[in-house]
Amino acid sequence: MVRAVFVCGDIICYMENAKTLGHLNGKSWYRLLKVFYFSTIVIVSLASVIGVFVLNQPSENGNYYSYAQCKNGTTVDLEGNGIYSFNGYISSDDSNTIEQKCGISHTDTSANFQAGQRVPLSAFLQNNYQLVVSPTNWFLIITYSLITILVILAFFELLKRLFYYVILGSFRPKK
Repeated sequence: MVRAVFVCGDIICYMENAKTLGHLNGKSWYRLLKVFYFSTIVIVSLASVIGVFVLNQPSENGNYYSYAQCKNGTTVDLEGNGIYSFNGYISSDDSNTIEQKCGISHTDTSANFQAGQRVPLSAFLQNNYQLVVSPTNWFLIITYSLITILVILAFFELLKRLFYYVILGSFRPKK
């Protein structure tokens, strides 16, 4: 007679001849564990996909605007030049930097503001450049999401196999 001992809450349970999945499926605690297992996989997968989506979205507190498009055709990389927008604002100094990189003489719009002052982006729309938002890279988001889900599924499959090994004595138990 083979006995497997495991802890069910505060009670020690004994299972006799528990070598098959059919026997485990007859136990209510195992069916509840399977529901918890599946729910955890779904929740963790959804959370990871949402996390990947959020991490790959441009934000207004960083490099929300990826570049400035000059009217003469030149593009200026904002992050590469240390230019950041904060909640829809850039500094007048940053506007001057963009104008210099575009080869544009100093405009009257920037002259209306003190150096270092935060200026609404709408004040620069009449300038000779336009700030352009980087598009979302959906291929990258989908690829990262799929890779993340595959890693999660592999991890949970490993947990399931370890559970079977501990409880039933085999990584691939009989049905």
